Amino acid sequence: MSDRAFRCMSGADLAAIRKFAGLSQSRLAERAGIGRHAVSYWETKPVVDLKGWAPGRMFKVLGIEVLPYFRHRPRARERT
Repeated sequence: MSDRAFRCMSGADLAAIRKFAGLSQSRLAERAGIGRHAVSYWETKPVVDLKGWAPGRMFKVLGIEVLPYFRHRPRARERT
């Protein structure tokens, strides 16, 4: 497990990591292929959805590893 592996993260944690990486919200959004408003949205949440599409894109840019258990959320059709 890397030093940046997470089980739980707040929006404030995400913002702090982004700032530590020297990225603005706009620059992170550009690199992640998402809108700046998505970055802002997740940075204001009390808990970041570790299985979410947009957070996953941001994590990849920031070098954050999500522990395997938290990576996949089965879709309704997969949950039989």
